[in-house]
Amino acid sequence: MVAVQILVVADAPYVIDQVTAALGGSDVGFTVVSDGRNVPAVIAERMPDLAVIDLQVGSMGGVAVTMAARLDESAGRHGRLPVLLLLDRDADVYLAKRCDADDYLVKPINALQMKRAALAIVNPPEELSRAAAAKRGRRAGEDAAEAELGAAELVEAETVDAAELDVVDEPAELR
Repeated sequence: MVAVQILVVADAPYVIDQVTAALGGSDVGFTVVSDGRNVPAVIAERMPDLAVIDLQVGSMGGVAVTMAARLDESAGRHGRLPVLLLLDRDADVYLAKRCDADDYLVKPINALQMKRAALAIVNPPEELSRAAAAKRGRRAGEDAAEAELGAAELVEAETVDAAELDVVDEPAELR
């Protein structure tokens, strides 16, 4: 049974491999989207517990994908999409903060840092849950209850066979 669903938005195979190796486990499922323009359709089908988005996605970059998700959230189309943005250089930190990513990592990717960042986003400490809930105008208890129901702890990293990945290149209505 998949307890945690992770959306990976990247068009570089090495990034996909690094993310799935760092965060993979028996109760972790991955959906891979190589075209950023398809992310809204994927989110509409099933809201992931975490989105790991590469800054450099050819069709629609990580900043644009994150900003579009935040706009859809503010319009009430879906709930908050937790985003871990993968940056190319330290100078890109400004972009990650500006687009309201929950956290960011600068490549090259360190598997332990990625796992810690993902855990912090999926299972935030109580003080951060209260602050995030206040920012969204909700009670912290509501967020904590959702976290208990929808986000299990990520397990030890293991390699994921590419054949096991749910790869999405186009919205379901176009398939």
